[in-house]
Amino acid sequence: MAIRTGIIEAGTLLPGRERKKVTAVLVEKVVPAMQSTLPGQLLPEHYPWCFILPPLRKKGRFYVGALVSSRAAGLSAIYAAVSVQWLQKELASDFHIAFWLARIMTAQQNQDGVVKPDISLKKWVNLLRSRYSPFRERLLNERYRFSYHADLLLAELSEYDRSITQEKGVGSMPWPNWPEVIQTERKAWLWRQSRYGKIIDSQQIIC
Repeated sequence: MAIRTGIIEAGTLLPGRERKKVTAVLVEKVVPAMQSTLPGQLLPEHYPWCFILPPLRKKGRFYVGALVSSRAAGLSAIYAAVSVQWLQKELASDFHIAFWLARIMTAQQNQDGVVKPDISLKKWVNLLRSRYSPFRERLLNERYRFSYHADLLLAELSEYDRSITQEKGVGSMPWPNWPEVIQTERKAWLWRQSRYGKIIDSQQIIC
């Protein structure tokens, strides 16, 4: 499984046709259709969204990741292309791949919400990649494993982390038959999570 990074405005996009198509879906269909929700009014626009995109072609892979879109920050996204079977199993946990990618994006933001595409971002992505490669992680010294550093991403990374307490949010998605519904409805699914894994905002967009 490859975790791909695309800092849309910085010119560090993934090469290839697939990257261009994913970018087009985000830029042309998803971001313009995103709405300001009642829960989201308490959050800055650069608070990261977790997302799932449907396959680009029949029997293709799903795209799961995190994005930041704001007037100041532009559009940034980090995502992985995965099978639906893998994704449904992964989403059973509150601390899934999209959650961790969103926390990485929060950690990498400057005061204006711009995600910095620097060496630190690459290190975090590589650490997370090893978490989903058990063979590779077994070969690593403990301090080079994602689990050794994960608590840093669960800390207060912004003033909004401080205001979103453990009691805020809900423990499950608002959509019936989740996550199986991602196979039957061609939509982009978006949600925000607190550092405790609680759902604090969500919306869906027809693709």
